Amino acid sequence: MDHQQTARILVAGSGPAGLIAALGFADAGFPVTLVGPEANGQDDRTTALMNPALNILERLGVLDEVRSRAAPLKVMRIVDATSRLIRSPVVIFRASEI
Repeated sequence: MDHQQTARILVAGSGPAGLIAALGFADAGFPVTLVGPEANGQDDRTTALMNPALNILERLGVLDEVRSRAAPLKVMRIVDATSRLIRSPVVIFRASEI
């Protein structure tokens, strides 16, 4: 008897990378379980998605649904949020410079 089994995919993390991974596996036909904290309105961080991630969202058919809540990236500020004694300086990239 031939038993063909489809692997169940477990994605750990409900942030942008985890959500995109879960969507991609589901789109490929795998059963997916996504595990992570539920989103709430208390996280004020901004997520910057670059062209490769946007291309994947477009291929998965969800980019148009989130586009109305998006804005072009004008400034990216990278901050060392560690508690090390010597921390990296803040770095700022401006879209107008490229």
